[in-house]
Amino acid sequence: MRLRLLIKKIEKRIYYRHYSKLIEKHRMISLVQSNFAKLLSSPTVDSNNKGYLPSNKQIYDPLLGSSTCLTNIGEAFTKHPNFTRLNHLKQLGLSYYEFPGATHTRAVHSIQVAKVSKMFLSKLLENQPTLIKNADKKMILTCIEIAGLCHDIGHPPFSHAGETYIIKELQKMKKRDPPYYKHENKSMEMIDEMMNDILPVFSINLDDITKISNIVKKMINGNSIGEYNFLFSIVCNINGLDTDCLVYILEDQLSTTGSNETHKLLSIINNAYVYTIPVNKRTELLDQGPYPQTNYKDLCFNIDISSTIERYFMLRIELYTNIYYHKNTRIRERMMADAFILVDHKYDFLSRVNNNRLFVKFTDNFTDIILNDSNLENDEKIQQAQDLINRIPTNNLYRFVYQKTITRYEMNDIKEKDTDKYTAGHFYNVPVIVDTINTLLDDKECIYPQDIIIDKSKVNQKNGEINPLTLINFYNSDDSDTTFLIKNNDLTNLQSKQPEHCFLRVYLRDINFKNNERDIEKIQYMIKYYFDNIDTFKNN
Repeated sequence: MRLRLLIKKIEKRIYYRHYSKLIEKHRMISLVQSNFAKLLSSPTVDSNNKGYLPSNKQIYDPLLGSSTCLTNIGEAFTKHPNFTRLNHLKQLGLSYYEFPGATHTRAVHSIQVAKVSKMFLSKLLENQPTLIKNADKKMILTCIEIAGLCHDIGHPPFSHAGETYIIKELQKMKKRDPPYYKHENKSMEMIDEMMNDILPVFSINLDDITKISNIVKKMINGNSIGEYNFLFSIVCNINGLDTDCLVYILEDQLSTTGSNETHKLLSIINNAYVYTIPVNKRTELLDQGPYPQTNYKDLCFNIDISSTIERYFMLRIELYTNIYYHKNTRIRERMMADAFILVDHKYDFLSRVNNNRLFVKFTDNFTDIILNDSNLENDEKIQQAQDLINRIPTNNLYRFVYQKTITRYEMNDIKEKDTDKYTAGHFYNVPVIVDTINTLLDDKECIYPQDIIIDKSKVNQKNGEINPLTLINFYNSDDSDTTFLIKNNDLTNLQSKQPEHCFLRVYLRDINFKNNERDIEKIQYMIKYYFDNIDTFKNN
């Protein structure tokens, strides 16, 4: 009996202790959300020299299967509202409806890019200690960590689809002057805000804040200018072999297919070296960038791992073909875009991307606001938007009608001769095709340009028809004094010699036909008939 009472007392103490911890945890979360500035100015965050040191917080990395610590400054960046917003943006947008494992967020991706970028640079400095002055090393390592953390903070909801099909289309509908929205430009704007909020807490003066901000921006943009120009090819590289691309390819492969090829990442990092490249060896593509007109330092890789690098670029094509451009995912993206465009009169999404205070709340979760706003019941457009959003998790999607593999030149031909930009906010709609199909239908079965979606996708290894392997400087371990470029004739993989392919898909919005299945089937047949015989229709 006494033993039972003793056990109950112990259990009660454990329960209250656990409950107290939960209360304390929620209290701390509320503190962070309500007073960000107070958190940064706490005693644990000290002056500038300690800002560059590792924090006490361990962050587990699911990609490499290890824990790591950010610097105190880096950890402060992850607590800023501009960054915590990324916890509510899925890296692959709506892909998780087809690939349930694809639920990782842009916050996770950004932390991994920060870790891998810092690892990459640390390995270079381990092998070549004189690359950077000792006085600058801590600051530069912190800069590349910040660049990794902040390179994606300007993304709107639903990844690239939200940028292309919602924000840019709304800008065109409202006749806004170019340049149109780019998440890269938004990131630059938000980084300035974060720098001014965070770095003064670490006693970093205004001049150094400006210097750090400029370095971070160049690292994100990939501009190779200045004394340490090779640093600006790590997070973003014009040839596609950078930590941002490496990380997202490998983590997306892991989350969607279960295959783990992260050993390739470590192999690439361990075989990187910085060489001085003569100007006359610069490639044609690099000449298009803002590069100095003198010899410059660039990242080079051991020729022994060329097949590993080639496999990485081939993996990129596989993911774009099978995952990113999956037909059902593309259809869901268009349905979500249509839903947001329908309710723009209520929410004015362009004002949300132009105002940082509103932008931090503009995430994938905005669909819940649209679905749960009880004041919108009598609005027909809102009801249509709610219907579209509710259909997205199901198989009740827009109709997939047609798919055809085409060349880049055929794609350009279709764009110039057969398509016209429809001004109501939809992608490439085809009035010419619609008019032709309507001549084959009965009067009561006619369709309109807004009923058809023409989806044209390019899949390549990074630089269109240019093979990225020919843009990378290699060195030979047997003759480490010279570097060289691979020529197309030296490529081992037949598929890598043809680094780009394009395909055209046609979808049918069924909003106007959902009560008449027979009409839909006839229209689908006529659309297929048109594209199968498109050359005949052109000649007529």
